[in-house]
Amino acid sequence: MPTYGEEKLRGFFLKNGGYYFDISDYMKLGITGDIYSKGSSAMSINSIYRKRYKYNGSLAFNFTSNRLTPNVEDNSRTKDFRLTWSHSPQTKGTGRFSASVNAATSSFTKNNYVSVASTASSSTFNSTTRKMSSNISYSKTFPGTPFSLGINMRHSQDLQTNQIDLNAPDLSFNMNNVYPFKNSKSTVLQNLAFKLTSTATNTITTNLGKIKRGGDVTQDSITKFNSSTIPELFRNGKKGVRHSFPLGTSIKVFKYLTLSPSLSYDETWYFNKLDWGISDDGKSVVVKDTIQGFNRIVNYSGSLGLTTRLYGTWINKNPEGRVKAIRHVMNPSVNYSFRPRLLCRQVRLLPEVRSQRQYCSAIKTPGICLWRRTIWKIRCYRFQYR
Repeated sequence: MPTYGEEKLRGFFLKNGGYYFDISDYMKLGITGDIYSKGSSAMSINSIYRKRYKYNGSLAFNFTSNRLTPNVEDNSRTKDFRLTWSHSPQTKGTGRFSASVNAATSSFTKNNYVSVASTASSSTFNSTTRKMSSNISYSKTFPGTPFSLGINMRHSQDLQTNQIDLNAPDLSFNMNNVYPFKNSKSTVLQNLAFKLTSTATNTITTNLGKIKRGGDVTQDSITKFNSSTIPELFRNGKKGVRHSFPLGTSIKVFKYLTLSPSLSYDETWYFNKLDWGISDDGKSVVVKDTIQGFNRIVNYSGSLGLTTRLYGTWINKNPEGRVKAIRHVMNPSVNYSFRPRLLCRQVRLLPEVRSQRQYCSAIKTPGICLWRRTIWKIRCYRFQYR
């Protein structure tokens, strides 16, 4: 049954009148509408679905056409929509899809809740009505192989500033540890393992950056998110791919010590390159232009660790004591790591800069191209008593 009442801007109304459809044992559908005496209208579609041991979810779509002006001769309307979707899998198979979507036009909450609110306390934005976010993800494992795949799409929206941030999509491809020489007679080769991690991201935002307004006052420049701006937003999005390939092994030395050498290879792909130059005053290095094209950065790192484990036990000689014994474990370790600084070798040395060290300093990068670090650790933990 519809409900009736009155609002200040939209007038008398009948709400939630419509039909309910029992489509099947797995899906239900409801279609309702609202009508107002001053010309506004709304429609809602709500559905729930469930399949035992597989998935369940709900879907809601709201569309409104409002006349919010007190001028009866003004026929202008504001059209808004909101979409909410929740999908949860219940199976434990190799693939898993889930969704939590909450998206709307930037003026939906204002035109349907804030502007028409009957009380002063509900006529302003709060943390619930202002922020919206969504997340859609799919993960897949491949039986019999060490590989797995993940796809994720995220959305966040501020209804007050109209800023929209979209990760479309985030990709990840992983290979778990592989032991290619596990049947070898050599302990070093038996423990030799490597894995691969690849991640890709594409981030777009309607925030074009800070601009000056009114003298020295800077404000965010927010563009609209519609069919005309989407192609340009995707072209200017932040895109990147990163590959990581660690390799390591372990070996017993002097019977009680474990030596763990490891190497790591990282490669980053990016598609926008900054063209650096000298500032007008000649005192600093600044960004002159952004060049689109494929670029890559390679980094290497390695480490060498030496660990052991010491045990000790104290036995209480008093047979009537509550604590019979205390056992403690010490894990002393020594680690040495190194990481070549390859950035200084890869940058283009400008003729105006007198030395490579000055250039690296100007872009906040150390001029030393080889960085080493030695870390000494002694840890004592895991006390047990009985």
